[in-house]
Amino acid sequence: MSKETAPKDSPVSAQAVELARQEVGLRCATFLRDAYLPPARAKKIARDVGCSPATAKDWLAGKPPGTPHMLALMLRWRERFTGYVFGPALGWDGYDGAMRRIEDLRREADRLARDLQQLRTASRSEDVERPAPSSSGARQLPETPVGSPASASAPGRFSSEIPFNEGEPKCRGQ
Repeated sequence: MSKETAPKDSPVSAQAVELARQEVGLRCATFLRDAYLPPARAKKIARDVGCSPATAKDWLAGKPPGTPHMLALMLRWRERFTGYVFGPALGWDGYDGAMRRIEDLRREADRLARDLQQLRTASRSEDVERPAPSSSGARQLPETPVGSPASASAPGRFSSEIPFNEGEPKCRGQ
């Protein structure tokens, strides 16, 4: 098997080609490790791409696939694979930027889930401190009727000062 390099008069150096090849191999390995979970990761890749498990193990170790298998991976995973593996070498900043944004959103979702859990925990502890319902099981009414001027300023109470209009609601400016 011959190893192709840039021609001597090419504006691209052989060193640049080799670095790009290594980068593609590493990015391909990372993509495949993320896409296929153990056990039998190499066997799953081999089944999907049509190669031997030994070849798939080489890819997982960072060796870039040859052209037929690279095309098979590109057809199997479409733009997810192509963008991840070749995007940086081609200057496609959008893909890595989108992936960073997705990771940022995942971290934000995790933070919000933790905040929600803390609020639920705090709410449960407040439930413990609330007075028990009456012995009859009936809900106790507040001392000040809801909607009265006194209840509007009480914390946790709603004001019923919004007028009820019959007919269609009116928009501003009508």
